[in-house]
Amino acid sequence: MFYSAEKFQQALVRTLILLSGALSIAFVWAYSRMPQGNLLIAVFSFLSAVKISEYPLRKKQLRVLVSMTAGAVIMQFMVSAANNCQLLALLLPILASYILLRLMPPGTAYPVLLTGFLAYSAPVGAFAAMERSIDIIIAAGIVMLINLLLAGNLKNPAVPAPEYPLPRRRALLESLILFCGLFLYKRLAMPQGIWIVLTVIFIYMIRQPGESNQSLIRQRIFSVPLGIMLGGIYSGSAVIMDYRLAYL
Repeated sequence: MFYSAEKFQQALVRTLILLSGALSIAFVWAYSRMPQGNLLIAVFSFLSAVKISEYPLRKKQLRVLVSMTAGAVIMQFMVSAANNCQLLALLLPILASYILLRLMPPGTAYPVLLTGFLAYSAPVGAFAAMERSIDIIIAAGIVMLINLLLAGNLKNPAVPAPEYPLPRRRALLESLILFCGLFLYKRLAMPQGIWIVLTVIFIYMIRQPGESNQSLIRQRIFSVPLGIMLGGIYSGSAVIMDYRLAYL
């Protein structure tokens, strides 16, 4: 299928927004706040940048970005509070997941959940959660600025189809699946076990209507080793030149 020049231009601008958002915040993270930095800041940056670029109206972009930022910040403190109690560590994040899926459209809720659960790989404690929250707010400001600078080049931007929160049963099912992943992570005490939960969210996030979860799972099985190999090559090369470049 061939796309018009207008659609190609829209895709190109949105790709530039994604890359600019991710690289800008990664640069700030690596060179100014690196000791307290975490991958979740860069993840929140490029996912929120792509999401708000879908909307042609500035007010809508701002509302979506504010809701995503507020959700991501709340999740930081919730995960931090949950780490003090084994039962809360399972129940609080899952309860938050259900509430987010019921209040936000999936395209907005999944990036927030991804940012929230990445907090399990970050330093614990209320102070660390507050620092990450400040970083998330800074990232939101950078994302909005980049979007204002680049999205203005879009001609006749496409209006996205209306999105609605998940039905109660679907939100409950997805929250229970996240609970199972989180339970395995906590029960088996795997150092990188949180990626069980993150992979589930990735699968939900990239799923298209009518696409089966099985096909997406197969894609992840093949793509993850390839990503690890390429990431290892880049990180190893970056460390040789300047160890801070590995954060980019």
